[in-house]
Amino acid sequence: MTPLIRWFVMSLSLWITAGIVPGVHMKGFLSAFLAVLFMGLVNFFIKPIFVLLTLPITILSLGLFSIFINALMFFFVGRISDGFWVDTIPAAIFGSIVYWIISAVLLSLVKYE
Repeated sequence: MTPLIRWFVMSLSLWITAGIVPGVHMKGFLSAFLAVLFMGLVNFFIKPIFVLLTLPITILSLGLFSIFINALMFFFVGRISDGFWVDTIPAAIFGSIVYWIISAVLLSLVKYE
């Protein structure tokens, strides 16, 4: 799968998530493209630091704390992105879970070649 197709599918997933989850908002589909770009950068540069710093808590919670880390990254992208925003941390938790499920389903429907 080319990176552009993956970027489009992830943007579609974020746009659908914003329509489903209360507290997650988006101005338009172009904002989804930019938010997914920011999400990729945040997950590449900032998330590994959080994962490393919270490793003991993640181990003690049997990995469930990683859901909270994903929600924090989702919330952070909502703060730095222009057309995408998240109101509260509970909305970020629910939104990140819904985003993960929708993107997994849509990416499984796209043919890998």
